[in-house]
Amino acid sequence: MIYHRRMRHSLCLVAAVLANWSIVSCAAVAMAGMENHRTSCLSGSDLRDIEVLSAGAGCELAYSKSLKTTVVASARQGDAYCDAARQRIVAKLERAGFYCVADSAAEAMPYAMDKLYRSRLLTLRAFVLIFRDEHKGAYPRKLQELAPEYHSAPIGIMRTGAHPPTMEVSAYDGSVCSADGKLDRSRVRDTGGWGYVGDPAASCAGTVFIDCTHTDSEGKVWAAY
Repeated sequence: MIYHRRMRHSLCLVAAVLANWSIVSCAAVAMAGMENHRTSCLSGSDLRDIEVLSAGAGCELAYSKSLKTTVVASARQGDAYCDAARQRIVAKLERAGFYCVADSAAEAMPYAMDKLYRSRLLTLRAFVLIFRDEHKGAYPRKLQELAPEYHSAPIGIMRTGAHPPTMEVSAYDGSVCSADGKLDRSRVRDTGGWGYVGDPAASCAGTVFIDCTHTDSEGKVWAAY
C-alpha cells in the first residue's frame, strides 16, 4: 500500500513539473531524508506548503498560502507534535479537494524541485507585469501586494544550493541593477530565497529573481534565470 502510494506521488510529481499547473492537481515536494518534513498541496493554481522546521530542540510548523507564511503550531521538544499537526492540515486540504504530495518523491528526482522553483519564478514575474499594466506602469513595492487579487498561490519554501529552507523575500534597491537596466548577479546577497527590486526609481524595478549564486541540477546559476 505504501509502495503504491509513493509511486502515485512520483508519477504526479513528474506531471506537475512538466505540465500546466492549472490542469494538474498535485505539487512537488522538498528533499526527503532531511530533518524537516514538508507537504505541498495543490488545487488548480492554489498551492499550499506545510512544513515542519527545526527550532532548537523543538519544532515549528510553517503554513504558506496566498504569499504569506504563518507558524501555526510549535513544540519545545522534538517534532512529533508539529508533524501530527501537519498531517491534520493535509487531511483537511485533501478533503477540500487538494492533491497533496509528501516528502518521499523528490529524493528520487532532485531536478523536480528545481523545475518547481523555476515555474514559481515565471508565475510571479507574469503577475508582476499584470500588476504594472493595471497600475499605470507602477510595479508593486512588495511581492505581497500581488495577493490575493493577482496571485493566490504562495511563494513557497526554497532550498537552493547549500542554503537552509526559506521563503523570505529580500528587498533590493537600484544598486543591484546594471547599467543596461538588468539584474547584476554579482551584487545579489545569496540569501537562498527570493529577491525583488521594489524600488520604483531603480532601472530594473519589478525584477523578481532567485537570490542564490549556487547552481541548480542543470549547472546554471539560480540568479541567472
